[in-house]
Amino acid sequence: MKIKPQTAVIASVLFVVAGILGSIALGWWQTESTKIPDRLEITTDAGEEAAYDPADIRGSYTLNEISDLFEIPLEDLASAFAVEQNKAAGFKVKELETIYTDPDSEVGTSSMRLFVAWYKGLPYELKEDSFLPAPAAAILREKAVLTADQEEYLK
Repeated sequence: MKIKPQTAVIASVLFVVAGILGSIALGWWQTESTKIPDRLEITTDAGEEAAYDPADIRGSYTLNEISDLFEIPLEDLASAFAVEQNKAAGFKVKELETIYTDPDSEVGTSSMRLFVAWYKGLPYELKEDSFLPAPAAAILREKAVLTADQEEYLK
C-alpha cells in the first residue's frame, strides 16, 4: 500500500496533536516545574507522618521556597550559609558556589540538603561531598536535635 506524502504529513501532525491533547486531558502535560519535593513516609511513636524529602532539593530552589516547604526560618537559612538577609528570599541554592569558592570544601546543593535534613530531624544519606560551613554547624548545634554521629561529623 502506498501513502501520498501529503497524507503522511497530515497523519503525523494529527498524531502529535492528539498525543499532546490526550496528555493534557490526563494531566500528564507539564510545561513548568512545580518545585514541590517528593514526600517521605516517616514512622514515629505517634504513627505515620509525611514530610518533604530534603534529598529532592534542587539548585533552582530559592531559600524562600525551602523556608516555606520545610518550615525553617529564612533567617536561619541565610545565616547558615552567609547569605545577606536582604537577598535571602530570592537567593538560589546553586548560587552558594559563588560564595564558597574553596575547592577543598565544596558548599552547594548537597550542603543545603544535609542542613535541612538535620535541622528537621529527617533521614538523609550522608555523602562524601557534603560539607557544612561553620555558621551552619553552629545553628544545627543550637537548634537541632543531633545524634552522636551527627555531632561528631560537625566537629
